[in-house]
Amino acid sequence: MRLKPEDRASGEINWLFDVIAPDRKIAGQVITNFKQVIKEGDLRLHPLIVRLV
Repeated sequence: MRLKPEDRASGEINWLFDVIAPDRKIAGQVITNFKQVIKEGDLRLHPLIVRLV
C-alpha cells in the first residue's frame, strides 16, 4: 500500500499497519507500547494485524 503525502496526515487518528515480532505475545506487547508512545489521538490497527494478534 502506498499513501500519497496528503493521505499520511491522519490528524487525530494514528494507524499501525505492520508489526514485526517473533511471536504473538511480543506482537501484543509492541502494540501496547505503541499505544503508550502516541499518547494523543485514536489508534487504529490494520485489519490484518488484528487477525494475527
